[in-house]
Amino acid sequence: MSSPPTVSSPLRTSGVPAHTASDLPPVVERFCRYVQIDTQSAPTSATFPSTAKQMDLSRLLVDELCAMDLADAELDEHGYVFATVPSSLPAEDAARLPTVGLVAHVDTSPDAPGANVRPLLHPDYDGAAFALPGDPAVTLDPDRQPALRAHLGHT
Repeated sequence: MSSPPTVSSPLRTSGVPAHTASDLPPVVERFCRYVQIDTQSAPTSATFPSTAKQMDLSRLLVDELCAMDLADAELDEHGYVFATVPSSLPAEDAARLPTVGLVAHVDTSPDAPGANVRPLLHPDYDGAAFALPGDPAVTLDPDRQPALRAHLGHT
């Protein structure tokens, strides 16, 4: 089981958990679970996927798609997940429209650790610098990472 994300706020930037995973919107809760699954790739591998552990997330995705009543959700031997989301339009309208495909990958870079990832959320980010809870010597600071300023008010 994955550990809950650390949720901090402008008043709570030390990384102390402020909420439980059940307080998060479902899409955020899912994302936080997904990023904790080690899907690190192996660039020298000749297999697809490049590591067997990538199948862990793919299997979970199929299970969750089936739980959402996407009856045709399936996983192939290469780790590709397929499912069809039925149209909410009347059948005659849906038949005239093309099917949309969504494509994504589950592997993560071998250049950073893939295990023991713990999401850190900052609801309504206030623009202040903050230290990572696992290593207070590592900080993210808008003065050194100006791109952070584009995320004021975001989670």
